[in-house]
Amino acid sequence: MVEFLQDNWLLLAGLVVLAGVMFKGPITMWLTGVRSVDPAEAVRLVNQEGAQVVDVREDREWQQGHIPNAVHVPLGQLQDRLSELERYKQAGTPLVMACRSGNRSASAALRLRKAGFTSVYNLSGGTMAWQQAGMPLEK
Repeated sequence: MVEFLQDNWLLLAGLVVLAGVMFKGPITMWLTGVRSVDPAEAVRLVNQEGAQVVDVREDREWQQGHIPNAVHVPLGQLQDRLSELERYKQAGTPLVMACRSGNRSASAALRLRKAGFTSVYNLSGGTMAWQQAGMPLEK
């Protein structure tokens, strides 16, 4: 077995990379407790489970258009405004974190998990994916 792996190291490296790409979402969820959802799943969470969307973009981005009924808490203010989100934690309301592309919201979701929020999701692809899926934005 060792000889096979030594002779086929390139094949093994490709397999490791492929596995990493395929299982990135589940591995990230396992490590952080934050699950990424696409726009359709976010809509399902809002409609069926009463989830609240929290937009962590800056004011300028928010004003250009945001997911309907979202709460606006810019990432830079998240720590100072955690008390505003506390009611969702107490009620067990799922939170779907959103930003432009899904990176800042992933960071925000992780912060909320560390603050004791148990039902936190990240909108994968952010509002760009939301728009590409044909979902509405409001100003």
